[in-house]
Amino acid sequence: DVAFNQVRVNLMNVPGASMPYPYGGKPRVVAVDLNLAALQASKEVILCEALIDAMSFWCAGFRNVTSSYGIEGFTEEMGEAFEAYGVERVLIAYDRDDAGDKAAEKLAERLKPKGIACYRVLFPKGMDANDYARRVQPAERSLDLALRTAQPMIGVGERPAPASEIRETSEEVKEEKAAAKGKD
Repeated sequence: DVAFNQVRVNLMNVPGASMPYPYGGKPRVVAVDLNLAALQASKEVILCEALIDAMSFWCAGFRNVTSSYGIEGFTEEMGEAFEAYGVERVLIAYDRDDAGDKAAEKLAERLKPKGIACYRVLFPKGMDANDYARRVQPAERSLDLALRTAQPMIGVGERPAPASEIRETSEEVKEEKAAAKGKD
């Protein structure tokens, strides 16, 4: 329910992207989710490679998170949305593998002309945000540390704010978790 109602806030059609029907057939337009509330609320956005990674940050209390739906999923429209909402810093939390590292560099090169500073969130080699959050507990603290130690990439800008400043207040997060438990 959290993923559907909170992280999947709005759909955005991606021109030119298509996904074949199972076992062949005609392609169809792909609509992706973009957490516009995160873009509106913060000048700093955590960008994950996959929705499960974004959900891991979300469940740990980080609301300024969205997903690019794969290493090649960040579209020009997403970049325009970042620009339109005044995003100043992107914490690229892609998987820590060769593909994720190359995609992060490529993305930073695309965002630099828009005046957006990029920082690479460095999980241990071979891990993604979800793996890291599950293995290094508590997830709130491990993901906080990963964000605070993000390395500057291409572009200029300030160091990322301490994650404690970009998270919702701990009381709000506790209230959300209590409300979620009450629904079970």
